[in-house]
Amino acid sequence: MSQADAFQDLLTRARAGDPGAAEEIFRRYQGPVRRAIRFRVLGGGLRGPVTESDLCQSVFGSLFLRLAAGEYELARPEDLQHLLMRMAGHKHLDLVRQNAAARRDRRREDGGDPDRQPDPGGVANPERVAIGRELLAEARGRLTDGERALFDRRAVGGAWAEIAADLGEPEPALRQRLARAVRRVEADLGLGGGDD
Repeated sequence: MSQADAFQDLLTRARAGDPGAAEEIFRRYQGPVRRAIRFRVLGGGLRGPVTESDLCQSVFGSLFLRLAAGEYELARPEDLQHLLMRMAGHKHLDLVRQNAAARRDRRREDGGDPDRQPDPGGVANPERVAIGRELLAEARGRLTDGERALFDRRAVGGAWAEIAADLGEPEPALRQRLARAVRRVEADLGLGGGDD
């Protein structure tokens, strides 16, 4: 099997929620993602309750959710690495914006364990969100029936043109509906939800 075929097989398995594929992607790419986050977080002066691990898990959680939704078409391993770097940058910028909007004074932090985030709406923080089947199952459960049908068809590689023809709806409207649903679920799961 060629390197390109092996990469596509890995992505196909990850889209289907294969925990082995998710683990392999995480193992291969976590180092560069952590370095990018460390550089941005430490270099950008961002401090507080969110850790490098939180941001890293958020990046990979979003990746697996969006892969399953068929949002990313990646041809080479380098494409995936570039995507992950962009996602890390967006997650960091979202965090900076949140901190600025809340006008938090870090000198008044309560000094609690930074890895023990409160659960927004009872949802586990990104550090504890499982990668693989559990994440996809949780995400699917938060979708409406119509959103879940779109999500499932894209997860098995369904083409947008075919799905649009079957449903009798415009392709751009279906793409937008699924993208909004995925962003909503990402936010619900504490994975962010910004544009990556």
